[in-house]
Amino acid sequence: MSTFITDHWVLSAAGVLLLEFFAILFLGLKLAISHPSDVRIVWYLFSLSCVTTTLAALWAISIDVYGSFQGYLGGNVNSILKFMLDLDTDIKVLCSALVVFVVPQACSYVLSGLYGCASAPIFVGRAVGIFVWSIVKSSVVAAGITISLAIIGNCKDWTGWSLRGTSAMIALSLMLLMSAFGGLCAYRDGTSTVTVSAMGHPSSFGQWLIGVRAWFSRNVTHRP
Repeated sequence: MSTFITDHWVLSAAGVLLLEFFAILFLGLKLAISHPSDVRIVWYLFSLSCVTTTLAALWAISIDVYGSFQGYLGGNVNSILKFMLDLDTDIKVLCSALVVFVVPQACSYVLSGLYGCASAPIFVGRAVGIFVWSIVKSSVVAAGITISLAIIGNCKDWTGWSLRGTSAMIALSLMLLMSAFGGLCAYRDGTSTVTVSAMGHPSSFGQWLIGVRAWFSRNVTHRP
């Protein structure tokens, strides 16, 4: 029975890892067609975080059996790694900044539009781009750190380390990479749709938005 459970777990873990791998491959290829620089940036950040995490062991002189960096710089390295892996705080801060910047402008646009004197919000597209790339950066860096620690911990035989734990960390790393590529694809698809509409080839929804914008600015565009 235990052998069956072990075999079933190994097959399940392998299936998840393969699924994530091919999802990353598909999303990366899709993105590379129109935005190859995005792919290069993602893999550079991932590689950089992998290399720096590995070198952190040398900076801190050694790593104990629990996976904590020791030595003169050990505490600083541990603090930096915890900060870089704190995705929850990163997302909360970035979402708060985006809300503070975008929502007041959107509310002002709608309320002013009721009087026909709305003007387009400024720098919203740039703010959204910064938000997306910040989330992508945090996810990719966390993915590089996680997979590096998983491999190092397994090779060094840290206390409490197991094949299941290593597999789970690798799966988490791939999931973060998949989320990063997926978010970039969604962002680029959205900006492409807006660009096409602006160039005079809007969809039915785009035509509706153009009509709403014209009505919101009716007293601005038609004033004597």
